[in-house]
Amino acid sequence: MVSIVEKLSETALLIVPGDSLVTNNVASFKGELEELSQRTIRLVVDLSQVQFIDSAGCGALLQYHKRLKEKGGGLAVCCISAPVRALFELVRIQRALDIYPSRDAAVRALQA
Repeated sequence: MVSIVEKLSETALLIVPGDSLVTNNVASFKGELEELSQRTIRLVVDLSQVQFIDSAGCGALLQYHKRLKEKGGGLAVCCISAPVRALFELVRIQRALDIYPSRDAAVRALQA
């Protein structure tokens, strides 16, 4: 998995490629999150291309959300597809993650 990373002011944007974030590709995703969490405390994860996410993908998002919060920053998720939104609602992950409809909204929320 090779994600696209952009620096937006004090916030990094990670655009997750591919249509799934699952056990067989979550290790590289976590590696990217680890690298980014060493350089920034504010991270927006754009899931617009992702159509399916499993428990491993959800776990990675929650792990780094917690890690960045502990450092005084945060992780926001944006641009989720309808299938991912349905799964997030089913497992109630939206109670723990900050989810926004657009990149701009997520960046503004983290910089507030």
